[in-house]
Amino acid sequence: MPTGRQALKGSRTMNASKDENSAVFTEKQQPASEKLRDALHQAITVQHSPRMPAATPVPVVDELAKLAQLAQQGVICQAEFEQQKARLLAQ
Repeated sequence: MPTGRQALKGSRTMNASKDENSAVFTEKQQPASEKLRDALHQAITVQHSPRMPAATPVPVVDELAKLAQLAQQGVICQAEFEQQKARLLAQ
């Protein structure tokens, strides 16, 4: 009959095998189970880490107004204005 740590280890395995939230792995499966554990831990950490707020998008109308002003000032040519306008409207 096992005593000490061996008895405790066996009871933990039996308890874990009855728990629907546990997975029991053999010694042979240990390296793969550790990789799985690490991947799950990393995924949970990423999921719960604070995220940077998304940059506030500049409304298309504002961008078009800026481009029109640049075209009127002669900073960009009319063809460039039309090209940028088409790009903005395609978004």
